[in-house]
Amino acid sequence: MKRFLSIIIAVLIMLPVMPGNTSSASVLKAGDDCIELIKRCEGFSRYKYWDYSQWTIGYGTYCQEDEYPGGITEAEADALLRKVLVEYESILQSFINKNNITLSQCQYDALVCYTYALGSVWTKYDEFDLKTILINGSDNYSFLEIAQAFGEWRCAGGKVLGGLVKRRHEETALFLSDRTESSSEVWRVTAEDGLNIRLTPSESGTVAGKMPLYTIFGVTEKRVSESGVWGKVNYNGVTGWCSLGYAKYMVGGPLEAEYDIPVNPVDSEVWKVTASGGLKLRSGPGLSYSQLGIISCGKTFTVTASANADGYTWGKTVFDGQSGWCALNFAELQSGTEPQTPVLKSIYISSQPDKKIYLEGEAPDMTGLEVKGRYSDGSEQIITDYEISALDTSPGTHSIKVTFEGMSAQFSVTIKPKSLAGIEIASMPDKTDYKTGELLDLTGLKVNAVYDNGAREEITGYTYNIDSPVSGMKTITVSYNGFEASFKIRVAPKTLCGIKVTAYPDKTSYALGDAFDPNGITVYAYYDNNSKLKIEDYIIEGYDPDKVGIQSITVRYSGYTDSFDISVTDGTPIYARGDVDGNGTVDIVDLIALKQYLDNELKLDTAAVRAADADGNGTVNQNDADIIAELIVEK
Repeated sequence: MKRFLSIIIAVLIMLPVMPGNTSSASVLKAGDDCIELIKRCEGFSRYKYWDYSQWTIGYGTYCQEDEYPGGITEAEADALLRKVLVEYESILQSFINKNNITLSQCQYDALVCYTYALGSVWTKYDEFDLKTILINGSDNYSFLEIAQAFGEWRCAGGKVLGGLVKRRHEETALFLSDRTESSSEVWRVTAEDGLNIRLTPSESGTVAGKMPLYTIFGVTEKRVSESGVWGKVNYNGVTGWCSLGYAKYMVGGPLEAEYDIPVNPVDSEVWKVTASGGLKLRSGPGLSYSQLGIISCGKTFTVTASANADGYTWGKTVFDGQSGWCALNFAELQSGTEPQTPVLKSIYISSQPDKKIYLEGEAPDMTGLEVKGRYSDGSEQIITDYEISALDTSPGTHSIKVTFEGMSAQFSVTIKPKSLAGIEIASMPDKTDYKTGELLDLTGLKVNAVYDNGAREEITGYTYNIDSPVSGMKTITVSYNGFEASFKIRVAPKTLCGIKVTAYPDKTSYALGDAFDPNGITVYAYYDNNSKLKIEDYIIEGYDPDKVGIQSITVRYSGYTDSFDISVTDGTPIYARGDVDGNGTVDIVDLIALKQYLDNELKLDTAAVRAADADGNGTVNQNDADIIAELIVEK
């Protein structure tokens, strides 16, 4: 399994065997939405890497340590992903058949993505609210309850990870994409310090509570004021308002927002649309109101009221039989009195920046830049909250665009080339001590490019090599555009710290006089650099073909040993350790039989009870089940 194999086995230990439910639910397959979501969430890795507890490659797919030494292409990773998804589809299909659940394609796709990350563990534990929701019917639950259920599992390594927060967000949105909810919206907190709940929708409102970072909450009303968009919430018994500028929308709605702004009557002004793409007609005076239609460029319309919101002057009008509001900044007054609030007509650069000549790669400095707006009443005002286009840092003369409320002006700057003079190690890697065989970890390494003008900037496109992979002090040479810098690491020999029999021989039950058969034995040597190596030159000791009973067979290698049991019988049943059903193989059937025995659901004969005592302490208990489960996983 991908990440939770050991957890899945542990769960199987705790569950009694039950006959499968042959549901009539149709069999679905992961669609394109599912595969694209997994790819977005996992990202592509050409080479394998260690991900918490396993080697991973491509789009988060499990692999062995010695697989894909030359990496993998995106096409190969796609094929591998589609191949392994069959396993996760099977897990989900078994769950929905057992519980007679019917899913839509988007719900199925979201759950396959969820299972790809968590494995089957969520289908086993009742602690997963999502399991309960699906069994009871997701249509019986609100968008908020479903979003919170998905959002329960966003931790890895004991920490909430932003990537998992985003993944659960996208899985929720996909799961609910074929449902509508018009009475509320679901949001999550993005402010690191949390989000205050105030008694009124205002920054001066009394704080009545606080929602921590990543909290998923519901919004039942929205209001727009001069301080931004506010949402009405109920959290931990506290009802109030929070600023949605510190949260991210997830699903639901959209809700129409109420505006706490004055609306002024106008004496039937006639306006003409000047925006080439037309002018949006909205249900209210503000950007958060829904779009009702578009008034084409050149069309005229009559305004009967005006309001200011979101940095625009809005006019109320009726067009094609629909009453709504549109931004007058993108239209021209044709007749009637001037609006009470002057309308911005254009902007211009009233003062150039002090610095207009830059070195290649240098950050822009807009000190001295002044932008003014010209208004319909002939006045001019300095504008401060304009936007500036990104500076092209390649050599030459480039234009920088200044934009405000859909209008623009521009000025030019000159970029002079700079020359690379060398590179330097600005920060050593966090790890500088290694064992032989460990992969080089350059986390923390920072390399600077040094230019002929004395400027320095961090670079990432460098290459490196190590002078020798054997132990001792080693020099890592970093190269970039013909320049080199170096640092040293210490490589110590790896040390054998133990061996382990990870798979028993195919044959573990013998008759008197039979020769020992080692076929099927798998033995690994374990080293102090967290690596392991399959070995063949071990020694097997302890077998006596003339002695009836359970015999402990010792595997010996370089001073370390491990052991396993076989049985020699004269006809009376004697099963090997862990082989509860006595078929000569330790597998999941033995684990299930032991669980049923522990739950008083199954009686075992003397030979089976002796085999179930995996730790040999004379008592059959949960520890024996854990040992047998470990044997199954490692085999």
